[in-house]
Amino acid sequence: MIDEELKDILTQIQQQIGSLDKKVEVGFAKVEGELKRLDTEMKGEFKRIDVEMKRLEEKIDYNTKSLNEKIDANAKSLNEKIDANTKSLNEKIDSGLKNVNEKIDSGLKNVNEKIDYNSQLVKEKIDSIDKQLEDTRFVSRATVSAILIGLLGGLTKLFFFSNNP
Repeated sequence: MIDEELKDILTQIQQQIGSLDKKVEVGFAKVEGELKRLDTEMKGEFKRIDVEMKRLEEKIDYNTKSLNEKIDANAKSLNEKIDANTKSLNEKIDSGLKNVNEKIDSGLKNVNEKIDYNSQLVKEKIDSIDKQLEDTRFVSRATVSAILIGLLGGLTKLFFFSNNP
């Protein structure tokens, strides 16, 4: 009778341990899935940044080409007036380049801020996931330890303090 009860108790303990193992595995699977999702999300952000950088480079190339074409087209008609208008033309070119450089700097600053922000979010999510994982491991170990201590205490009481004739 006692052997059957012990077998039942051991079976229940094994089932509970199996259930805890499954929960831990599910937790690990969730963490791995979240990490994969974050990796995919970061790759998407980097691709988007690359596309935006290429677009900005193409826009700069287009603007530079456009400015050069305008200068070449006007060069023939301005040969007679070039001495008088050289200073004005140089100021316009410098101003245009300054504006383009400011726009590029502003765009790069925005891109860098977005990268920093997304990096911070990823770091916070990873820290949160690490903490959850540590909490899960601690709870699982504590539960198994409590079950084993309870089982040993019950067995000790059963074998050493019971009135066996």
